[in-house]
Amino acid sequence: MTVTLTTYPSFLRSNFPQTRRKLRGPSAARSRVQSRAVPPVLKHVVTVVLSAVLVFSIVLMGILVIPEAVAKLQSAAGERTFMQAAFEKNQNNAVVAADTEAVVPTPLPTPTPTPLPPQDPSLPEEYWIYIPSIGVDSQMRPTEDPDQALEQGVWLVPDFGRPEANEDPIIVAAHRFGWDWWWQSEFGTKNSFYWLTDLKPGDQVELVSDQRKYVYEIYAGEEGTEITDYSADLILYTCKFLNSPERYFRYAKRVEGV
Repeated sequence: MTVTLTTYPSFLRSNFPQTRRKLRGPSAARSRVQSRAVPPVLKHVVTVVLSAVLVFSIVLMGILVIPEAVAKLQSAAGERTFMQAAFEKNQNNAVVAADTEAVVPTPLPTPTPTPLPPQDPSLPEEYWIYIPSIGVDSQMRPTEDPDQALEQGVWLVPDFGRPEANEDPIIVAAHRFGWDWWWQSEFGTKNSFYWLTDLKPGDQVELVSDQRKYVYEIYAGEEGTEITDYSADLILYTCKFLNSPERYFRYAKRVEGV
C-alpha cells in the first residue's frame, strides 16, 4: 500500500514562522531580542570612541585647512590697496622733489645710467630672485593680480622699477605663510619670504633679468604698515602675520660694478 504525503499548503509555509512564534509565546521572542541587545557599557564605549574620532577629525581638518583659508585673506584687493598707497606716496614724493628743484637756480645733474651687466646664457631669461643666505630661489612674476604670482612664489610689483631700468625702486613681495606647513618644506624655503627677517645689512640679493645678474646689498630693515624709504634700489617685503596690515621690509642698494 502506497501512502502519499501531502505538502503543507502555501499559506502554512509562508506563515509558519509567525505560527511558531505564537505557539512558543512572547517570552521566547523577548529572550532572543535581549540576547542580541548590546550591553550598555559597550554602547557607552563605542559612543566615546566615535566622539573622539569625530573631534580628532575636526581638529586635523582645522590644522590642514585653516592656514590655507586664512592665507587667502591676503587677497589681491588688499595687496593692490597697499601698493596703490605706496605708488601714490612715491608720486607725491616726486612732485615735492620737482617743486623743490624748481626753486633751485641750477638744475640737478642727470644721473649717469648704470651699465648693464653682461649676458650669461646659463641664466634664465625671465625675472628670478636668489637670496643665498635664506635659501630663496624663485621666479618673480610681474602680474597685475598679486594672487596669480603669490600663489606660485614671488611677486614683482608692476608700475615700479625693473633691474634693467633703475629709475624707480624695484619692489618684490612674497608670502610668509601660504600653504600648509610650506615654510618647512624645500618649496617654501625657495618661494616664500618666511625667513626675510633673518636678512641683515651686508647680505646680498641677486636678481636676474634677460640672462643678466644684478647684485644688491641689504642696508636697512623695518616693520610697519608702509614703505618709508623710496631711495632704495630694491625693496623686499612680506606680511608679519597671516592677515595683518603689519609688514616686514628690507631695503637694498645695487652693488657698483656688478
